[in-house]
Amino acid sequence: PLNFSKKNRISSVAKSYKKFPLYSAPGGLLNTIANEMPLFFILNFFGSSVVGAYGLAIRILNIPLSLISNSMYQVLFREISALDRKNPDLLKKFITKNFFILFLSTLPLVFIIFFLGEPLFNFIFGKEWSLSGQFSSLLIFSVAIKFIIYPLDGVLSLERNVNKGFYWQFLYFITLITLLGFLSIKNISPIVFLKYLIIHDVILYTIHLFIIFFSVRRINQ
Repeated sequence: PLNFSKKNRISSVAKSYKKFPLYSAPGGLLNTIANEMPLFFILNFFGSSVVGAYGLAIRILNIPLSLISNSMYQVLFREISALDRKNPDLLKKFITKNFFILFLSTLPLVFIIFFLGEPLFNFIFGKEWSLSGQFSSLLIFSVAIKFIIYPLDGVLSLERNVNKGFYWQFLYFITLITLLGFLSIKNISPIVFLKYLIIHDVILYTIHLFIIFFSVRRINQ
C-alpha cells in the first residue's frame, strides 16, 4: 500500500499535469476532424475524381515532409524542454534561429512545386493526374507553412502553455467550419476552393507562430 508521502507526491504530480488530458485530448480530436473536413467537402461538391486528385497531391506533398517534421519536432522538443528548465532566457533565440532555418530550407521546394508541380506530376504519374499537379502547386504553401511551424510547436507542449495550443486548435476548427459553410453556398471551382483553403491555413498558422513567440516571451518574464 502507498504511504501518505507517496500519495501526496502522486497527487501533486497529477495536479501539475492535469492540463494535458484537459486540453491535449480535445485538441487532438479537433485537429483530426479538421484534417478530414476538406475531403468531405470536396467529395460532396466536386465528386470522387476531384477527391482522388486532391488526395494524391496532398499525400505526395505531406508524406516526406511530415516524416521530417515529426522527427524535427522530437529533437527540438527535447531542446525546448531543457532550455525551459535550465536557461529560459535563451529559448526565444533558439526558436527564432530554428524558424529561419526551417523557412529558408523550405523555400526552394516551394518554388519548385509552385512552378513545376503540374509538369512533374504529368511526368511521374501521367497526364491523367494533371489536376493533382495543379493542386500541388497551390497546396505546397499550406504544407510548407505547417512544416515550418510544427517543429516549433514544442513550446505549446510545455505544461504552462498547453492550453494555448488548444485555444488555437479550437480557433482553427471554428474558422474552418465557417469558411466551408460560406463556400458551400458559392458556385466555385475546385481551384478557387483550394485558394480559399490555403489562405485560411496561411493566416491561421501565422497566428499559431505568433502564439508560439508570445508563449516564449511569457516564459522569459
